[in-house]
Amino acid sequence: MVTPGWVAALWAVGGLALLAALVAMAAGAGALLARLAPVLLGPTPSERLAAAEEHARTLAERNRLARELHDSVGHALSVVTLRAAAAGQVLDHDPATARSALAAMRATAPRP
Repeated sequence: MVTPGWVAALWAVGGLALLAALVAMAAGAGALLARLAPVLLGPTPSERLAAAEEHARTLAERNRLARELHDSVGHALSVVTLRAAAAGQVLDHDPATARSALAAMRATAPRP
């Protein structure tokens, strides 16, 4: 049984203050968890999808560049091989043509 008076009023005010503190702590904990959720849960599915699409674009660009490099170097090496074979065939009886083929090979060959 609660007796009326200042003590009862203080208990009521203390109870309300405790209730307000609990509500504020719950709201603060909720805000903190909402802020920490991306760190704790990791990227969202849409973020993972965007990262995978960016990775696929990067790989496609690398593959395109590798194909272009392969094609250009392959062509240059084919030309050098043909000119070397021609220079070898004419070296004994036409040294000028062989020198010309060697100079063209030097100009065509890929440089490191």
